[in-house]
Amino acid sequence: LGGICNIGGPPIAIYMLGVSKDKIEYNASLQTYFIFTVIGSFFSHLILGNITPTVWKYSAVVMVAVVIGTLVGILVFKKINEKTMKKLVYLIMLIMGVWQFFI
Repeated sequence: LGGICNIGGPPIAIYMLGVSKDKIEYNASLQTYFIFTVIGSFFSHLILGNITPTVWKYSAVVMVAVVIGTLVGILVFKKINEKTMKKLVYLIMLIMGVWQFFI
């Protein structure tokens, strides 16, 4: 679905939620999946010439937000229990589905 509808993340997130034994395994599986996806996308764009000096400049700025978001995410992830995490995943999937439907 990533190539067809640009929604590759939600189906894999739901799948990993069902097959992971706990929230640590769920998070590790998702992070591993996404790092390989991002690396593949990056090199595809690099080969196609889509990575320009302007892209590097904006990427450097955005990385500050990524670091802040990651740190906040780690804190939240440590504090929530597995049941709450599952409910949040399903709620976010519902919101994203409705969003995709109306956009």
